Amino acid sequence: MSFSAIHIVVACLLAEGLVIATLVLVPRLLRYFLGVKSASPSAWRDRVELRYQNQETSVWMFARSKLRLDPMFRELPEFLRDMPSPRVAMDLGCGHGVAGCSLLEWFPGLKLYGIDPSGSRVRAAARAFGERGRVFKAAAPDFESPMFPDRMDAAFALDMIHFLSDSDMDLTLQRIRARLNVGAYLFLRAPMLPEGFGSFLWNLDRIKRALGGTSAYFRSVDQIRRAVEKAGFQITRVQMSGDNRELFWFIAAASSPKPVMERDGAEQKHDQNVNDDQRDQAPVAEFIPPL
Repeated sequence: MSFSAIHIVVACLLAEGLVIATLVLVPRLLRYFLGVKSASPSAWRDRVELRYQNQETSVWMFARSKLRLDPMFRELPEFLRDMPSPRVAMDLGCGHGVAGCSLLEWFPGLKLYGIDPSGSRVRAAARAFGERGRVFKAAAPDFESPMFPDRMDAAFALDMIHFLSDSDMDLTLQRIRARLNVGAYLFLRAPMLPEGFGSFLWNLDRIKRALGGTSAYFRSVDQIRRAVEKAGFQITRVQMSGDNRELFWFIAAASSPKPVMERDGAEQKHDQNVNDDQRDQAPVAEFIPPL
């Protein structure tokens, strides 16, 4: 059976219609049936999701699923309950900004500074944060910017420390500490190297890293504890995230100034601008305003 030109044209039109339906109609249907219906929802999760309602479908779907599936959003409020409300905070490795938006909903007076190496994630986070946040494109440990305030009340480093080598992790923790007053808190969550083969999700993430050519440096609980303490923090809490032995929380308070070792081996103290020379040498984080 031979196909005439009219058959080819019809087939192309049907294919084009299918593409349009997939790219336009399906996302609209998803948001209609699953999206937040109220313009002023009462639940904080819905208010966070609403910040992504007009973004790309993949970003909105990611935010929606993460809010409901990640135990982080049950655990962080518990950690923060007995602490002073932060007014200024840093979210290092902020991704699409889902955790940061949750912080903005929990603390109405908070000003948040997000940092992430991905331009697309930075743009999504900037749109979601709106006027209450500033988002910068940078990769740890070179995330300093003259637009940062001298001191912050809290720092969050969630699921990103395993992308840093030992020396980069040490410098990152030192630079975070230099931004925090004594008593301010660091909230760090890190994946662990699993025993045996590992879970399905851990191996799925391993495949994604392999395909993307991304290196990972997994450490034990004790290794991360020592690194955090070396940077000038006092660990106050270590616990699993959910029931996952491959994911741990480290909550730490900035302790009194003490000597730390910088990359060049020089011994300096935290509250004496320990990173001034390195700030001059390091690339400056690129600020990306919301659209």
